[in-house]
Amino acid sequence: MGTPKSPVVQEVGPGELEEVIKMDLECDLEIMRLNGKKPSNIKSFARIHRNNFLAAYNEPVEQRIFGAKVGNALVGFVWVRIEPEIEEMVPVGFVESIFVKSEYRGNGLGKALIRSAERFCKGKGVSRLELVVNAKNRSAIDFYRSMGFKARRYTLERRLVPAR
Repeated sequence: MGTPKSPVVQEVGPGELEEVIKMDLECDLEIMRLNGKKPSNIKSFARIHRNNFLAAYNEPVEQRIFGAKVGNALVGFVWVRIEPEIEEMVPVGFVESIFVKSEYRGNGLGKALIRSAERFCKGKGVSRLELVVNAKNRSAIDFYRSMGFKARRYTLERRLVPAR
């Protein structure tokens, strides 16, 4: 499939939200595979994922979802929210989710989506864009670094054994 040199990126309409939710589920499943996991019941996982997505989407914050299209097909998206940053007490743009279907990666769609999120944030007077990435997702980390993102915080975790 040929990808246009200048991807068409525009705000996603309400009629495309279910398609975005399906792609976001695909993104979550990719991350689970990176971690050597898979849901025990995919239908149940998909239902919970959809409910969580809609709950976050319906929160009263400034946010947009931009979609990357090839022809009429939605092949990627970025969901960006403007949220308060506690440490510095300023609003920041936060990439809640970004995904490009695997067969369209490496053609500039991810960059175009990030640029759309940046323009939205700048238009709202926001001067910083943040995101969280899985530590095992080396290709995504390399992509974000190529876009000028730098590590600012680290999230550390320790597995706990439940008390008996």
